Amino acid sequence: MKTSDVNREIDRMTQNRKRHCSTIVICSECSEEHLTTEIECVNIEEDIQGRDVLYFVCPVTNMETKSLVYKK
Repeated sequence: MKTSDVNREIDRMTQNRKRHCSTIVICSECSEEHLTTEIECVNIEEDIQGRDVLYFVCPVTNMETKSLVYKK
């Protein structure tokens, strides 16, 4: 298999993984939903009720914000 074929296959697999991602965050900066695979994660914590709180850089505003992680 050629290197270009391998790279194309990797790209295809990555795109499929992004499309089938089932977790999202809701940005408090731009009010949009973002797939967790499409954001830059800064930190993750657990709140007092055991829910995941993700700190991330919003891809729209480029500002750091936080959100609970939701299943889509």
